[in-house]
Amino acid sequence: MSGLTHDTHLVPYGTEFTQVAYPVGANQQLYVGEVALLRGGVLINAATPASTDIVVGMIGEPAGGTTVQTGPGILGGTTDGAVWVDVQCGSFFIQGGSGADTLSTATNATTVYLGPENANGPVADATGSGTRHVLGIQLPQDPGIAGGFSPGAGYWPIKLNNPGSATP
Repeated sequence: MSGLTHDTHLVPYGTEFTQVAYPVGANQQLYVGEVALLRGGVLINAATPASTDIVVGMIGEPAGGTTVQTGPGILGGTTDGAVWVDVQCGSFFIQGGSGADTLSTATNATTVYLGPENANGPVADATGSGTRHVLGIQLPQDPGIAGGFSPGAGYWPIKLNNPGSATP
């Protein structure tokens, strides 16, 4: 995955949201709008996931610790947990994959997987494998957004995993 290099805009879907603060891993560069991956009890950058990482939500704003924002993103401190981040949990519009990973009405109510990130944020893929992380469950897209308005027809509402759980 190429990974994000800047903060992106989270587009929530629905009204049920929770916010959970998690510690950031040492020297990890996180960006608002990036998928929150938990490894060994701390958040890591989603550009280099391991098969044991767990999707717990989307990266929100700093929640405490020694964080000082001097530009885009949130940089973890020199030790695990020196910086904390609010992770947004719920359903969000996330761009769909392409080719065999294209999301459509046929993939509604199915499990979708964390694909690569690009300049617009994370990508939800229709197919999984032993190395792809479960992102959540695809919800039906409101036909009112299919006209290209933000977030646009290529974005689908995804109900993300529950915090601390490997399955939604």
